Amino acid sequence: MKLKLSSPQVGIKINEWYRQICGFHVMKAEKLKAEIEQEILEMEQDQNLLLFYQLMDFRHKVMLEYFEPAKKASNDEEIKKLLETIEHSQTKLTDMLEYYVHFFTGMFEFEQRNYLSAIAYYRSAEKKLNLISDDIERAEFYFKLAEIYYHMKQTHFSMHYALQALDTYSAYRTYTLRIIHCEFVIGANYDDLKCYEHALPYFKNALKRARSIGNPRVIGSALFNLGNCYYQMNDLAAASRYLKDSLEVFEKENLTHLNRSLDPLFMLTQILFKQKK
Repeated sequence: MKLKLSSPQVGIKINEWYRQICGFHVMKAEKLKAEIEQEILEMEQDQNLLLFYQLMDFRHKVMLEYFEPAKKASNDEEIKKLLETIEHSQTKLTDMLEYYVHFFTGMFEFEQRNYLSAIAYYRSAEKKLNLISDDIERAEFYFKLAEIYYHMKQTHFSMHYALQALDTYSAYRTYTLRIIHCEFVIGANYDDLKCYEHALPYFKNALKRARSIGNPRVIGSALFNLGNCYYQMNDLAAASRYLKDSLEVFEKENLTHLNRSLDPLFMLTQILFKQKK
């Protein structure tokens, strides 16, 4: 008779799955997801662990949406129902599961641009953050706080959390994309403060890293951020150069359907107007 797998064994694998998701390692994450789904069928019943799996499945979908945004709309309703089901579940949630429910619901609300609701969920999650011992999981939480505070124009809070996240991610080789995201947020905050000379190194580092991993979407975004920075500094020649390169990447990689080309196009229009062209 085959022994059933214990839920802690499967839980360890789900944690590893989450680390691969945070690193945007799609192939490894997909492989672990398939293995976990099979192991759950062979596992002793554990309602909390099944809910944990469902939450990570949601987080997996969010990762995939980053690479295929067209899937986002079709996933939103499904994700909303899942989060509501878990939040109103009669199962007594463990403290750690409560953390993930609040954190991921905050992420969902952020994507819906419900910033006040998102920050409320994030703050609830933060009360349980002392339970999270894994550096990468804590860095992911700090990055999400940096992201929402940037959108709410709480610049110094955003910088504080972004620098903490960057410091952690930089200690690992496999989180290049998240390092770039942190550099974007820090540079954008300096841009809001009109400290463009401080923003430039972060955007330049981000561009170098983006090219090292060959990711066209972040290459184009890094080029645009540099173009915008030089535009704000009134260096129109440098701005024009970076914006044209950004536009070329977005068009060549067929990313125009994401409206990625609109920002460099609009800014190039402003530059040409200033140059009386």
